[in-house]
Order: sequence, then structure tokens, then C-alpha cells
Amino acid sequence: MNCWTAARIFMMSALICSTTAETKGEDDVCKTDDCMRLGLELSDAINASADPCDDFYDYVCKKWKNKTEIPPYLPSYGHLWLIRDEVAKKINDILSNMTAIAFQAESLNETIAMAYELCMKEDSSDPKEEIKPATKHLGGIWRS
Repeated sequence: MNCWTAARIFMMSALICSTTAETKGEDDVCKTDDCMRLGLELSDAINASADPCDDFYDYVCKKWKNKTEIPPYLPSYGHLWLIRDEVAKKINDILSNMTAIAFQAESLNETIAMAYELCMKEDSSDPKEEIKPATKHLGGIWRS
């Protein structure tokens, strides 16, 4: 997330909080785990020792930028990249934990798990040859 995005999120959050504070009671505050986590992330990203009137960039962005290691292969980085990584890890975990009896998959899910398992096998001498039966099961033709 670039600093301008962080600044916009902070300003929107501050505006929403200030306008809803008068009209909503204590019971209307989001207290779910996700809300609490997001609130902690936002408060942790703000440099409270800086004066936003003197240096807004330092107040909103500098602490986050100093704490966050941006992977060199990414053009930008922020919450969307974090979510993408979380989803990719969850999919990887799901597929890694699914097992299918060799080329006896009956459902599409089992076939996908089998193909994934074969592709991820490190000790395979020729993964193309091993995955051909799975592609035939799907009605596909493997091109060498």
C-alpha cells in the first residue's frame, strides 16, 4: 500500500468515526476479531509522536513504511497483496491436504488435487508423463 492510500484510509476512518460517534452508541461499535485486527493495524501504522499538522506524511506513512519490508519483485505492496498471499497459502494448504488415489479420481475436486499433487512432486523424473492420465480424465490432450 502506498502512503497516499494509507493516508486516504486514515482520513476516511477518522471522518467516519467522528461523524458516527455522535449518532451511534457503544453497542454499535464493531467488536469482531476482524474489526479489532484492522483497528490495531491502523493504530500501529500511525506515528503518534508526529504532529499531523506539521508533517502529515510522517504521521500517517513513515512508521508503516519503516516497519514494512516490501518484496523487491512487487511494484507496490499493501493489504491487497497480504490478502492475496493469505488466499494463495490457504489454497495451497487445501490442495496439499487433499489426496486422490492415483488416477482414480471420481470428482473434479479429486482430479484437481491429483494434478496439483503431481505438479508439486519434487522427486518425479518426468512430471509430464505422470500428469497425462489426469489430463485425459478431464478430456484434455497433453502436448509435449
